[in-house]
Amino acid sequence: MYPCAVELELQGSAPEERRRVTVSYGLEPESATAGLTVEGLPWKVQQVAVDPRNRLVNRRSPGLAREPAPQRWRL
Repeated sequence: MYPCAVELELQGSAPEERRRVTVSYGLEPESATAGLTVEGLPWKVQQVAVDPRNRLVNRRSPGLAREPAPQRWRL
């Protein structure tokens, strides 16, 4: 069993204003939500990207096209 950790990318208004942080749920999460306070940012966060490197398994986002049905052969 592995702990669940989700990477977030915080983005400011300029392209160089980016910081990646990790939110950890641990091995036995007590809640479906997790909180994180990031201190020391000299800029205001404008956008948050969840899992920017697509490392989570079975992640589904609203608006994405469904996977095509598997090909079936008629015998």
